[in-house]
Amino acid sequence: MLKPLLLLTHLIFIHNVFCQDSSLILSEPWRQTVSFYDNFIAENSTLYNGSEYIGYDPRIRGIPFYETDGFERGFLLYNHCFLSNVALNYDIVRDEVLSARYHDNVRIRLAMEKIDSFSLGIHFFIRITADSGRSSVLSAGFYERLYNGKFKLFVKRKKLYRQKRDAEPDDKGWFEESDHFYVWDGLKFHEIHGKNDLFNLFGRSQKEVKKFLRKNGIKYRKDKEKAIGMALAFFDKKID
Repeated sequence: MLKPLLLLTHLIFIHNVFCQDSSLILSEPWRQTVSFYDNFIAENSTLYNGSEYIGYDPRIRGIPFYETDGFERGFLLYNHCFLSNVALNYDIVRDEVLSARYHDNVRIRLAMEKIDSFSLGIHFFIRITADSGRSSVLSAGFYERLYNGKFKLFVKRKKLYRQKRDAEPDDKGWFEESDHFYVWDGLKFHEIHGKNDLFNLFGRSQKEVKKFLRKNGIKYRKDKEKAIGMALAFFDKKID
């Protein structure tokens, strides 16, 4: 039987081999290796070496997180390695991804520059750097990918802290959420401020896209996220 130190050395070697070859990350041997490795490393993993997360004044109305203030299980592509079933939370005020210290309730901040992508339930986020889009419309950070075709749709989930100027001393304000949409056309990102920004992407096919949305009762003003996604999907199918 391998001694603990020798076993650890073998596990790290095998784990690193799989992490360096992205074609292996979905294979069953890889999943078994990583699961065994993560259980063996436990609290010594670099994933759990982040700094402690400092929260906000509890009197602020609302939460600073995306959808829930509790942890959700998801995957994480961290430092070029795919980790599954990780407890995660996402602070969309500070744009920070959080995890829980091993077997502890302490929230820790993960190193942003080491995160390539992560999931929260059905939501998939990737880190986009400032020069990724050859455009100044995006700032570096995490973006949820909503549609992945010839066009790609991303949304920046964001909350801002608000407080009235004449607020009472015990009124600590609130968190206000806003979403900002961006379409990648293969060359650069386009920010979608309004429906004209969207329809301009389709050139001579604008009328057909508008007709499709009307026919299906999809109104941009009522459901911007759905309208953009459906319009892109329709256009992608049209040009196939």
